[in-house]
Amino acid sequence: MKKCLFVFNLMLWGGLSHSLAQPVLTDAVNPVIGDGYILASGNYVSPGNPGANQTWDLSGIVATSSSTYLVGPIVSAPSYVQFSNNSNIQMNDGNTYSFFDVDSSRWQNSGLLIPAQGASVTYLNNEDILRFPFSMNDNFTSIWSATFSLSAINYARTGTTTVTYDGYGTLTLPGYTLYNTSRLHLVEQYVDMSLFNTTNVINDQYIWLIENVHQPVARLSSISVDAPATTSQYGYYGYSYSLVTAIQTQNGGPVSRLNCFPNPASDFITFAWEDQAVTRIQLIDPFGKVICSEAFGPSSDHEFLHTLKLAGIAAGIYTARVTSQNGFVSTQKVSVLK
Repeated sequence: MKKCLFVFNLMLWGGLSHSLAQPVLTDAVNPVIGDGYILASGNYVSPGNPGANQTWDLSGIVATSSSTYLVGPIVSAPSYVQFSNNSNIQMNDGNTYSFFDVDSSRWQNSGLLIPAQGASVTYLNNEDILRFPFSMNDNFTSIWSATFSLSAINYARTGTTTVTYDGYGTLTLPGYTLYNTSRLHLVEQYVDMSLFNTTNVINDQYIWLIENVHQPVARLSSISVDAPATTSQYGYYGYSYSLVTAIQTQNGGPVSRLNCFPNPASDFITFAWEDQAVTRIQLIDPFGKVICSEAFGPSSDHEFLHTLKLAGIAAGIYTARVTSQNGFVSTQKVSVLK
């Protein structure tokens, strides 16, 4: 029987200064109910070196897809009761629900649910993915266990996760640069056992975080599976509501009503704004022609993100026009590369 691999990449997605003082991570990086983020997925690139005052270049990640995640209470997730004893928060993109237990001392992985696949992971002993405070060269190993079912087959999963704070410095991502970022090296090793087979998995990850940003800003993941031996590698970067404010603060100016990223863009571009309920986004070519227009209901949030797909839009310089519910209009130049 074909072996099952049900890998849950840690959804660690989540103040700023150009000075490179050693950052100390606290529970300010924990996910917060009401926050949200755009996660772009693409290719793996070199993680660079460990150490102090490093410069990491992840600008070579080419996003091939993106998803919008929201953070909420566990009661807003389907079948939440099975996670209620060991979880106090969840995040989801409408398809996958990740459950966590967070407080001032730690961030723990506690469950995963994919309703469309009938897949559910329930932890018997939660997995520590961060402990606070966490400083340069700190490390720990978490021993954990879980059970899950997939295609009506029950599995037992046992593993260890070793996390090391191995560097801090400057991080360059597609379209923007972040300062005072902390890098964690996380190695997750576990065994999945059923009545039919045993599978060994190593998930070797590098994760970048910024204090006061509630999700990791980037992650590289290399997943190795035995028998037959396979390795899959991925690169991710994300924009959370809290990161929008942090980047604008880093740049030395007031928080603007409109920001977009990446810029230049090729497959998609994400718009972020604050304080105004936005109802329409348009792309206008140099001749004044509206080539793309998306309308949607206003958000009740003070901050919001929206991703515009650029399929079928030719390379060039465009004006992004964003209209709010009260008629306020913001514009920004957008470069599209093909």
